[in-house]
Amino acid sequence: MAYAFEIPGYMQGYIFSDSSEDYYDATSKTFHDQAGYGDKAGLTIHTGSTVFDTLDSRRGVKLDNTFHGSFKMPIPWQGSVVAVMRPELLTSGTHNSYPLIFGDASSNSSNGKLQLSHFSGQRRLTWGTPNGSLSAVDSQADDLMRVFSASTDQLTRKSYVTNDGSTVTEATAPTSTTNGNAVAVESAITGARFGEIKGISGNVTLETDLVVRMYEMHFFAGNIWTNHATKAAAFMTSLRAKYGVS
Repeated sequence: MAYAFEIPGYMQGYIFSDSSEDYYDATSKTFHDQAGYGDKAGLTIHTGSTVFDTLDSRRGVKLDNTFHGSFKMPIPWQGSVVAVMRPELLTSGTHNSYPLIFGDASSNSSNGKLQLSHFSGQRRLTWGTPNGSLSAVDSQADDLMRVFSASTDQLTRKSYVTNDGSTVTEATAPTSTTNGNAVAVESAITGARFGEIKGISGNVTLETDLVVRMYEMHFFAGNIWTNHATKAAAFMTSLRAKYGVS
């Protein structure tokens, strides 16, 4: 078994379960930071009531837009994320959902984001910078559990994505600008927005097209796929075994 803390640069992390007070405080509706940096690094639900459910014996939160939260974004300039999640397509067609939004712009395309979309049978997870300057995309044709990792790297000016820790896909570096902003996912003034599936602040209308269940999410300084690939791959392998990802 490998753990997030074994990867150098572990900055922040959450386990989205109410099975332990180490993970979630029901009174304050806060998911505790698993990296050990205290309450300031917690993810707090401030709108609506947290929706927990169990699917295939896995406990997590169901992001259906009825509750929103926020947390301090630890990697606005560059860094890596490893997440365990499960999409669920409720209505066929082209749909977009936003589990994470990293900006305050009224247009979703102007914000950095973790976007879940459905198009032509594919459930696409995209870790993207504002206006799509740089994206890390993982696409699968089912609603099964997946482990997803993405990195943005100011040194190479590229993004990196993998769903197994073995095959890592690099994106082409953006050429539109020469400054670091094209690589940064940025951050909202009030913190990274969690669960605003429709991408509209304050809108808690139930999402009926495309939802996602979140189980774990961990952030790391720097690019773990160029600097700590062996330990990062071991962590992803452990997560895949833990959640039964084949």
